[in-house]
Amino acid sequence: MKYYFPQDKVLTKDIIKKFIEKDRAENARKIKLYDYYKGKHNILQRSYEDASKPNNRVVNPYANYITTMMTGYFIGEPVEYTSEDEQALESLKEVFEYNDEPSVNKEIAKWQSVCGEGYDIIYIDKDGNTRFKALPALGMIPIYNDDIDEDLLYVIRYWTANDIETDMNIEYVEVYSRLDITKYQLDLSGLRQIEQKYHVFGQVPVTPYYNNAECQGDFELVISEIDAYDSFESDSVNEADYFADSYLVLSGMEGTKSEDIAGMKQNRVLLFPEGGTGAWLTKNVNDAWIENEKKRLDQDIHKFSFCPPMTDENFAANASGVAMRYKLLGLEDKTGVKETEFEKGLRRRIELIYGIMRKVNGNMAYLDINIVFTRNLPQDLSAMVDTVVKLDGVISDESRLSLLPLDLDTEAELAAVEEKKQQNYALFSDNFNEVRDGQESAEE
Repeated sequence: MKYYFPQDKVLTKDIIKKFIEKDRAENARKIKLYDYYKGKHNILQRSYEDASKPNNRVVNPYANYITTMMTGYFIGEPVEYTSEDEQALESLKEVFEYNDEPSVNKEIAKWQSVCGEGYDIIYIDKDGNTRFKALPALGMIPIYNDDIDEDLLYVIRYWTANDIETDMNIEYVEVYSRLDITKYQLDLSGLRQIEQKYHVFGQVPVTPYYNNAECQGDFELVISEIDAYDSFESDSVNEADYFADSYLVLSGMEGTKSEDIAGMKQNRVLLFPEGGTGAWLTKNVNDAWIENEKKRLDQDIHKFSFCPPMTDENFAANASGVAMRYKLLGLEDKTGVKETEFEKGLRRRIELIYGIMRKVNGNMAYLDINIVFTRNLPQDLSAMVDTVVKLDGVISDESRLSLLPLDLDTEAELAAVEEKKQQNYALFSDNFNEVRDGQESAEE
């Protein structure tokens, strides 16, 4: 969630406290979403006054599935960067490699999917290296100016830590500004500053990555359906327990004593007087209705989250590329929004890194870097090869090779193909000359 504050006003301790208090409800929402991602659903809190009743609490981790699948589809393939300025690009890639950039991006994308927003922080380590890492989305307050350009003025981060010596929980607050990072301890008396460090970035060193304009998580809108599915599943297991613990009804045997029942259980024999009967007392359960409701909920969860059931037989069996793209249309639309927002964050990260590099290497334009996302989807290589073959003579060989999802050096491959052609031509020529010379000798 974005917050706004006039740029010409000072962010005092009292205002920081007000921002934190205002954010408590928003942070509770993010904590709930993160709990669902970890499998801590509301069904786990269900209880009955009658403790003897079966109370199975089955968790169906749809939230984890949705985030895992959508994050994997979006950024399972590492982001690629290109630029005409090869020297600047190489310097950037060295920083990215040192920080294991693909891993950081996946962690940010996970938080982006779960809570609707992710964050990273950039800093200089003790050895003078430029570093960046993902931050949890919990307790994060991004504050922008209230002008139309919405420049990032501050980021407030608050969290609770346990003191191992005193076993007391202590709440800490960090405020990131364009000049410094100030750390506070928050208690009943207010904010008490305990540390202040200046940085060299000239901007807030924390970058938000939003999932969409509303900062909604990928499974946030289907939590009620997930809860309903958990309830159906849990109640189904409860009914099985009820059946296993059914009451035996003995009709016309009012004089039966407990020792008679014990004897019948031991001997596995029931003796009924005339007119006496025995039957289990069970509740009629409409299994078909329950399964239909569960199936409908499952379909709704996938439909409204735009995350298709990848393990569904009908989905996997359809090899048509057009049909596959149609099934992925909703997922692709949501991923396109993710990509747009994520690219803003990556470009700001590059801007901060180049800001440091410019102090050493002179002018380096972060806008010259092209950011390329690739969907993590199985490729039908056979169909692609067939397409490339059919395009022979229609487009250039370079363009045809570029269509293949292979890490190829196009120029080297074309040169190798041409060399092979020349070798074959030379071999053919030699054989042809030998045959001709042989024929001429025979004629003579």
